[in-house]
Amino acid sequence: MKILVASHSYIVDLNCEKLRVLAHLEPGIEVTIVVPQRWKPGGVMKNVVETRFRQEGSFRVVPISNFSQNNQGLLTFGADLISLLREFRPDIIQVEQGSKSLAYAQMITLNRVLGLKAKNLFFTWWNLPYTLRFPVSLLEAYNLRYTDGIVVGNVEGEKILRDRAYSGPMRIMPNWA
Repeated sequence: MKILVASHSYIVDLNCEKLRVLAHLEPGIEVTIVVPQRWKPGGVMKNVVETRFRQEGSFRVVPISNFSQNNQGLLTFGADLISLLREFRPDIIQVEQGSKSLAYAQMITLNRVLGLKAKNLFFTWWNLPYTLRFPVSLLEAYNLRYTDGIVVGNVEGEKILRDRAYSGPMRIMPNWA
């Protein structure tokens, strides 16, 4: 099984550990993490992070060019993502940016255009009710329409997405311990 995970969160090596372990659980599992090539986190992390390629057997972290360097909602990846998707041909694509994410819409669209037939999943911590306006409402509707499953970090997040008419599979799993 080939799993592709995309998120700015994996610019931190420690955050990659659970996925490295997943890649080594049994033969046949390959995990590729897509991270922004450059990211300016803000907050206590003041410096721009320049990510590096890393490979350990069936586990790898692949920096991909990106357009937003400090806004996770606006994060999208460059054309080098296309060649990675064509080469890797994942069975599962999981984006850890939420239901309103441009990166998730980008992955869904590339999955469809490239004929990959991967399952589309996303992870979210979002746990507060919200109202969306056009065009973000269309973005979320598109993302939810083509979602095969959702992992939420809390019970409130599950309720919110059910209230937003998502009826597919959903699991609660806090992401960071």
